[in-house]
Amino acid sequence: MDDRYELANKKGLKFMEDNIKRLKDEYTDAKKIKQKDVDDEKTQDAKDKKANEKKLRDDMPGYIKNLEEAWKKAKDWPKPKWNQKKAGA
Repeated sequence: MDDRYELANKKGLKFMEDNIKRLKDEYTDAKKIKQKDVDDEKTQDAKDKKANEKKLRDDMPGYIKNLEEAWKKAKDWPKPKWNQKKAGA
């Protein structure tokens, strides 16, 4: 059972590291939307969509930071003790 925990732990660590990296790559300052881009849209619907995307891109660095902080606390959790055999059992 220890090997299953270790394998699952490694896969979980890799999954989170890969996805945090993807988020950082996608939501960089270079890809931020400027207010001018929102204002240049022709229809109100297009402006609303662009404004929502701008807000998401503006807010995402804070979300990523919070995710990284929570992940730092969670990734070193020890193996759960509920599934370990008891002595003499």
